[in-house]
Amino acid sequence: MNRGDARHIALGRLKDAAIPRPGLEADLLCEEAFGCSREELLAHPELLINQREEQRLLALMEARGRHCPMAYLTGRASFWGLDLEVGPGCLIPRPETELLIETALDWFHGGRFLDWGTGSGCVALALLSERENSRALMLEKNPLPSGGPGAT
Repeated sequence: MNRGDARHIALGRLKDAAIPRPGLEADLLCEEAFGCSREELLAHPELLINQREEQRLLALMEARGRHCPMAYLTGRASFWGLDLEVGPGCLIPRPETELLIETALDWFHGGRFLDWGTGSGCVALALLSERENSRALMLEKNPLPSGGPGAT
């Protein structure tokens, strides 16, 4: 099977599962399964996939069809221009949380702070990226399986 055929199958399964933006999400699943960029996927649909890639794509399609969040499938979420590690049990940063960062930056001009229950670390890491003269103590009761929060 080639990448184009696999992408078409993923698109159909995501449509059947009523996943919003099935075209984009099919591309994201293929990127993850094949280890390529979206541009490479679309530019070279004729490239053959191997059995490992096919099995990986099938597993991703099944999980996404059960409405598992895309961030948990890829292990990544973008927030405030940072690429963060996330996993099951860790809240995925929401776009609305960026309002918290905007508000915090209005009054926090640097120094030390505590981020209790840091989760993905998105709030503290965003603040630290904007206030380089700052330090944070980030505490989480339930660390991520990968070892903890952090920008990758």
